[in-house]
Amino acid sequence: MPAMPEPKQEVPLLDLSGLNCPLPVLKTKAALARMRPGDRLQVLVTHPDSVREFEVLCRGGEVEMLDFEHSDQGYSYLLRKRK
Repeated sequence: MPAMPEPKQEVPLLDLSGLNCPLPVLKTKAALARMRPGDRLQVLVTHPDSVREFEVLCRGGEVEMLDFEHSDQGYSYLLRKRK
């Protein structure tokens, strides 16, 4: 019998457009604190300093950056909570 595909997890969107750093990373940390390990979170940010701040957030080992995109509208981060 073939393996059943895993159900698709809906990824919550946290739109932090317009906020200056460090608020986007602080609000992201607060949202991740309410999530379970393995949960994913999509974050939208417009402040250019967020690139450095989210890289630092992901160095700690508790958060993994799965995807990053930059466009004229800002920055999009797909994160996964590890612990």
